[in-house]
Amino acid sequence: MKKLETMHRGNASFYVAIMAVVFAGIGLVSSVTPVHAQVTATIAGTVTDQTGAVVTDADVKLVNEATQFTRAVKTNSSGEYVGYALPPGSYSITISKAGFEQVKRTGVQLALATTVTVDMQLHIGEETQTVAVTGAAPLLQTQTSTVSSLVDSRQMLALPLASRDFTDLVLLTPGAHMGTASNLAAGGSGYAMRGGDNYSVNGSVAAGNSYQVDGVFDRMLWLNTLVIVPVVDSIQEYRVMTSNYSAEYGNAAGTVTEVATKAGSNALHGDAWEFVRNTAFNANDFFNNLNHIARPPFHRNEFGFTFGGPIRKNHTFFFGDYEGIRFTQPITSTSTILTPAEVQMVQSGNFSAFPATIYNPFSTTTTGSVTTRNAFAGNQIPTAYLDKPASLIVSLLPLPTNSNAVNNYTYNARQTQQTNQFDVRIDQNLGKTDNLFVHYDYDKSSFVVPGAIPSPSNSQIPI
Repeated sequence: MKKLETMHRGNASFYVAIMAVVFAGIGLVSSVTPVHAQVTATIAGTVTDQTGAVVTDADVKLVNEATQFTRAVKTNSSGEYVGYALPPGSYSITISKAGFEQVKRTGVQLALATTVTVDMQLHIGEETQTVAVTGAAPLLQTQTSTVSSLVDSRQMLALPLASRDFTDLVLLTPGAHMGTASNLAAGGSGYAMRGGDNYSVNGSVAAGNSYQVDGVFDRMLWLNTLVIVPVVDSIQEYRVMTSNYSAEYGNAAGTVTEVATKAGSNALHGDAWEFVRNTAFNANDFFNNLNHIARPPFHRNEFGFTFGGPIRKNHTFFFGDYEGIRFTQPITSTSTILTPAEVQMVQSGNFSAFPATIYNPFSTTTTGSVTTRNAFAGNQIPTAYLDKPASLIVSLLPLPTNSNAVNNYTYNARQTQQTNQFDVRIDQNLGKTDNLFVHYDYDKSSFVVPGAIPSPSNSQIPI
């Protein structure tokens, strides 16, 4: 993973630009050993005949129905077969052996990071005859003790997500609740402007959770915030593993959230959207209505599209997406600043009008065993004792907006966010059993939070 971070502070603003390349482990899926099992799944089962005896050395063909990716395996001496490292999706399973009718089962749904058990039975007959089998695979995973929950794309698109942040649905996991790390919450810091991950599951600390996108670690090692927040419409599904997950995931003291992004298929597919939140759709606050205060302005537009399909049928596929965010919200802050008379005191050293006595830290008087500091005559601080940087800094302060002794300055400014994000994924079926994919993510976001006072446009003070 390559990461570029840029920060700019000025006028109490905060800017972050993040660009990440998720090379998806160059997800080479091998038929010999399970490589990058984090973004794949497994089908296993036992093949028997009509009497219940196991069938050995039977040919088992697993085919992804969307891309025609194929994995061919054989049953062992116990009649068992295993298809490792399969991309998630809908599969057909075809089993054949001389002296038996061919059996084909379709619509086997293989979810991310799961092992699905599909047992099949062969009947004596001609191999040219095919028996079609339908029915859902069992929901109970008997091959692994991992405790997890799955969120698919239908849930992400159907459930209301005000921020369009996929991590909000982590709270659907049993035992999950909001964590106590406020810096990990959405907007809790500049680095978390694109999405929060302040979630605790089964009592674990939020900073101990791990996130992976297509098998690549997706956490900043410094602040534990997310590096890339995938576009919701580009996610095929994600699984939250809360306990008993295997060591292949590692680097987590809490949960592991594994995200699988969408891939292209033999059919063209895509969508476009815009989600609008603004003042016209919002109700006013009760206390604003009570005090006859108008609704505060609010504008958030989130728009984008996805598009995927074949480059070369049954071999090469593409999928891409774009999302933009434009957000503006006024923020009113009230603070206490120096009055012009107080600024003059700091610059001249003449504190004669100041109600408290100012003492000279370099002049003392000792009487017996008691030493006391001497006050400046007339509360006048000599010019030699004045701090020049302090006098320059106070000259930058704006004038008070009212005559109050405290809370004498009100500043109305805007909090803004601008995001441009896109993702590109290319999948390639290599031969009959291997699959290669490359995934590139780009996210550039700026988030400006105004300070309590504005900075002057031209201070003329060298730094």
